[in-house]
This record gives sequence, structure tokens and C-alpha cells, in this order.
Amino acid sequence: MAEIHDTTMEPSRLELLAAWMPRQRWFAGKGRAPQLRVVGGYRLDDPAGEVGVHVVIVADDSGSAPVVYQVPLTYRDSEAPGLGRALVGTTQHGVLGERWVYDGAHDPVFAATFLDLLTGRTAAQDPSVSDTPQPRVAGHTPGDASHLRLVEHTVLAGEQSNTSLICSLVSEPSGVVMPAIMVKLFRVLAAGDNPDVVVAGTLSGAGSPYVPAVFGHVSGVWSDPAGTSSDDDGDGGAPSSPATSRSRRSSWRASRTPGA
Repeated sequence: MAEIHDTTMEPSRLELLAAWMPRQRWFAGKGRAPQLRVVGGYRLDDPAGEVGVHVVIVADDSGSAPVVYQVPLTYRDSEAPGLGRALVGTTQHGVLGERWVYDGAHDPVFAATFLDLLTGRTAAQDPSVSDTPQPRVAGHTPGDASHLRLVEHTVLAGEQSNTSLICSLVSEPSGVVMPAIMVKLFRVLAAGDNPDVVVAGTLSGAGSPYVPAVFGHVSGVWSDPAGTSSDDDGDGGAPSSPATSRSRRSSWRASRTPGA
């Protein structure tokens, strides 16, 4: 389990994101400087204990109405080879020293730990309290998929509003290569059931040959962006005692890749 430190980050997580997000294709506030606040999130444990993994959910108040974004981040103690284009920035952690912060969608540690969450091999953790599960975030698959493990992943280029990962899998302990899945990260979130999951799940469940079979999804809860949440504390970034919460049926969707 990762230890959560009560300390500061300079620049803070929100400052890093405010500088980085406007350069991303999926950022909806083109031409505006983000005004960010944390409304939710969770952590995942790296089995090797080397990389911090934190899915941050932030609301941007720079427009006429709040827009909620989902950003998976990874934290490393040195520059990661091959992840230069995914660098969000560097920060000075009050306990751990200099940290390299990356867009987790491109980081193999995030992809592996997220797949473990999706298949039930691991549980989401509270972003601000050590050794404490976050029960409001859970993976869902139609059957037992806990025997599956990520081998490698690639990120599709050119997407405007979401980020899709092609994940190669093996079955343990046999090591048998399994069909790849595509995991879609929804960058902009909204409350309620996600039509992309509901419609695709209904059609594939009915045996439609025109949509990929849905492998599973992850659901979560965050603070109502029209309400209030705690400020980023530099280490946790979790909302404290939100007045109201809304659930998104899935912030991720995974499906079999065409032809798999």
C-alpha cells in the first residue's frame, strides 16, 4: 500500500494541470485559462511500490458552467524513458523530493493497475488516507476476469475528446495470450449512466455483430461540481465531506477489439 504524506508540492498538482490541460485536444475550454478544483479521485497501488498512481477528477470553473475532467496521473522519482511526450511537469514533493508527473494513460504502470481494478485483482484506494479503500470506485465485468494481466499497451493517436488504450493480455497462470481489448478513457465526465456503455452493452449483450463485445467498465462517484469541495492539499486532492454526490455509470469502458 502506498503511504500518503501530509505535505506540500511545489508547484501544486492543480498548478501543473492548469498549465498542461489547455494543450490537450480533449480540453473543452479553448482560449481560457483553467480555474480548477478537485471534486474526486482515487489511487491505485503499484505492486512494485515505485510509481504513484492517482486518478484526479477536477472541475474547471473558467466557463459559464463547470466542466468535469478525469486525469490519471503517475508520479516517478526520475524521468521515465519513452514517456517524454506524456510529461505533465515536475514538482518538488515535501517528503519525496523531485517528482516527474505523467499523463497516466501513456504509463504502463497506470495501464496495468487500472486493468487490475477493472478485473477485480485490486481495489481503488482513498486518495488522501493511507491503506484505506475507496469503495465508491469499482470495476465491473460480466464474468470472472481476475486471471487476466496486462502485457503491454499502446495509446491511439488523434482522438479529440477521449483517450483509447489498446491492451494486450495474457491469462495467468497459464500464460495463454488472450484477445486484446480497447479501453476508452472518458476525459470529460457527466453525471448519470454513460450512453456509450449502456447502448454498446445492450447491443453486444443481444448478440449484435455490429458493435464490439463490451468487456467491462469502471464506475465512480464525485462531488457535484455545482457544490463545493476541498482545496488541493498538495498530496491527496480528495474532496472532504461533499454536500452532494453524483455517480457516473462508467468513466472507462473496455471492449474487445474488432476482429479479436
